Amino acid sequence: MDQNCPIHEWAAEDRPREKMMQRGIGALSDAEIIATLLATGTREMSAIDLGRKIIDHFGGLPNLSRATVSELTQIRGVGIAKASAIVASFELANRRMQSEHLVLRFDTSNALANYLMPKIGNLPYEVFHLIYLDRQNQMLGELEVFRGGVSRVTVDGQYVFKLAISNNASSIVVCHNHPTGCTKPSFEDDDMTQHLIAISEITGIALRDHLVVTHKGWYSYADQGVLARMRARTETAMEAMRPHPRKGHRFRPVEIRTRELRN
Repeated sequence: MDQNCPIHEWAAEDRPREKMMQRGIGALSDAEIIATLLATGTREMSAIDLGRKIIDHFGGLPNLSRATVSELTQIRGVGIAKASAIVASFELANRRMQSEHLVLRFDTSNALANYLMPKIGNLPYEVFHLIYLDRQNQMLGELEVFRGGVSRVTVDGQYVFKLAISNNASSIVVCHNHPTGCTKPSFEDDDMTQHLIAISEITGIALRDHLVVTHKGWYSYADQGVLARMRARTETAMEAMRPHPRKGHRFRPVEIRTRELRN
């Protein structure tokens, strides 16, 4: 059999689609599944061989799932149509995962991670994601606030809480991804979290958690106790900065109006 010809010209027992119909999708190899998306190979190789070449080029399915159309078309024999079919198939799988784990109430970091990992864990660049919550920890909305490069994203904390105020959030959860696959926060991540906590204390909008997610895992500042320690440190520093009244002098408290902050 000449496997360089289109798949529909192969013998029935050799066609991945017919094999799937007879024995189920689980009977197909990774390369055969990719071949069903490609439909045809090249003059030099069959669709299955091309599928295997694509997988090998990216070092496996995890990296392939994060490939862009531009990156795929760098492989000889893969045009825009073939590349688009592969990218679309992985995106469809991501959306299925999101719909399975979609919850409107986030009471635990595990629920947050299950929702956020399919959404941003596979991205090849860093993004900073914001989720608005009400008093019952139900999601009011979400937004990709900032986008960076492979190893860094710049975050404006004041803008984050301005968005939270404008969306009437009682609390927020922030999250960013690490394309490298390492869930350990960097020193810059710690500094950013401490900065957000300081603004949180001023605005009265609680920072519930800061998650670092990848395509294979996640880290929660709240679960590790880091968020509580940072909050305690911030409260101590702010208390030290408050003026203390002289003995026998009544210090008049100043009320911060939430309505004024929202403007």
